[in-house]
Amino acid sequence: MGKDEDVRNRMIAMAERLLEQTLAGRISWTQADEEDEYLYSGTAGSVLVSHTVRNYDLYSMHLLNSRGTTVESLRSVRPDDPFTPPENELLERLFDAARREALGVDSLLDTLLVDIERGSSNKTSTKTTYSNDDPWATKKSSYDDEPPF
Repeated sequence: MGKDEDVRNRMIAMAERLLEQTLAGRISWTQADEEDEYLYSGTAGSVLVSHTVRNYDLYSMHLLNSRGTTVESLRSVRPDDPFTPPENELLERLFDAARREALGVDSLLDTLLVDIERGSSNKTSTKTTYSNDDPWATKKSSYDDEPPF
């Protein structure tokens, strides 16, 4: 086994452990700067998982050093590729688990299910209020392209 294959196998093993620990609630993820990117931070580096859509879904996992530089990556391939590797599903599952954890989906669902079961809601007024001294924020304004100078 060459070094490239060893690194690839270790990246797959890390993805499996990250998925396992995320599902067990032992590690946390944060939303990164870009949409559909989530970050796990360790002591010496971090892992970024991402999802992009072209004509198909692509998932990737990037190993980042302490400076945030990508030093290694594991990416899914086109689902219709005849040599689709088994890590395609692993990367998709890891992304979904990281997203769910980072966005607090499970906690939100649990809270809302309890609210629904109780029949309670936090009613907020949908009535719009307007300031009398702001011509742009009144129902009487024409909302044309020119400001009221």
